[in-house]
Amino acid sequence: MTWLNALFGNDPGYMPHGMCYLWSPGMIALQVGSDALIGLAYLSIPLTLLYVVRKRTDIPFNWMFGLFGVFIVACGFTHVMEIWNVWHADYQLAGGVKLVTALASVPTAILLIRIVPRILEIPTRRELEAANHRLEDAYRELEQFAYAVSHDLRAPLRHIEGYGKALESSLAGRLDDKQAHYLHSMREGSRHMGDLIDALLELSRVSREHITHKEVDLSALMLELFREFQGTNPERPLRYQVQPGMHAVGDPHLIRVVLQNLLNNALKFTAKRGDAFIECGMRGKDGGNVFFISDNGVGFDMQYAHRLFSMFQRLHSKQDFEGTGIGLATVQRIVRRHGGRIWAEAVQGAGATFYFTLPGQEA
Repeated sequence: MTWLNALFGNDPGYMPHGMCYLWSPGMIALQVGSDALIGLAYLSIPLTLLYVVRKRTDIPFNWMFGLFGVFIVACGFTHVMEIWNVWHADYQLAGGVKLVTALASVPTAILLIRIVPRILEIPTRRELEAANHRLEDAYRELEQFAYAVSHDLRAPLRHIEGYGKALESSLAGRLDDKQAHYLHSMREGSRHMGDLIDALLELSRVSREHITHKEVDLSALMLELFREFQGTNPERPLRYQVQPGMHAVGDPHLIRVVLQNLLNNALKFTAKRGDAFIECGMRGKDGGNVFFISDNGVGFDMQYAHRLFSMFQRLHSKQDFEGTGIGLATVQRIVRRHGGRIWAEAVQGAGATFYFTLPGQEA
């Protein structure tokens, strides 16, 4: 302990600050009160910075908040030592505290200067408002486009479908196989175009729809979707399993769209199996929950997995499995709008599993 006493001990040759103040109560109160308030402020600022960093993990340079917090704490202790030395003379200890403050302040100042150009690149409030106005204009144009698609393109499709049906009825029995095939293909193309329009409008709508955050019972929702399917397809054999107790926070309607599309995908690719089985469940991963829908259908080649969620991209031929190529793109758009992500794993000929996260589930 001798070296500690030598390093931080009260040297009898030094005088406490109180003697310099002539032990005047007013002067001591002024000095001690000021240092106490400054010290308390310095020690409370890092707590505020820590709260901000924990709540806003997206803030760039959040490590700078931590470094600045260390510097502020060290500054606070220098004022604590000023109070201590009113009645004591531990100037070596006070100097040690100042040295720690210096060691914290120098790298803080240097790093702050280095990141100033990156800080200046952060958009200002005016720039963000201007970008928001441009985005609103783009949304309005998208709404006008969606309106035009839904009205202007549907009319000629209805004409094609209507006249094609009329021709089939009036020429029934008088068409050879090739002519009947041409007419049937024309009507099928018209119907498929109508499905594409519906899918594009759905994708446009979910991209613009306001998101509400409510607790959603995914288990109950999946069971409801399975019952609806079996009610309209009683002849199709299907086994399914839904894990109970699955809950998430998000927009109830949009989450239903996600589950509906993923279920339809699983139903489509298990349609040729007599022992079709679909499972919906949840797994814990990295402190959160990952939901999944798995099937024992035809699966796909994982080297093409990057194309799954792109519009109009199909991993199976239209002749084998119907579809617009937009359903999974819609699912990805909704999951991303909720702040989550979606991916898939599969084995060709042995089924596929789609995983997705909803980060808002802990809200």
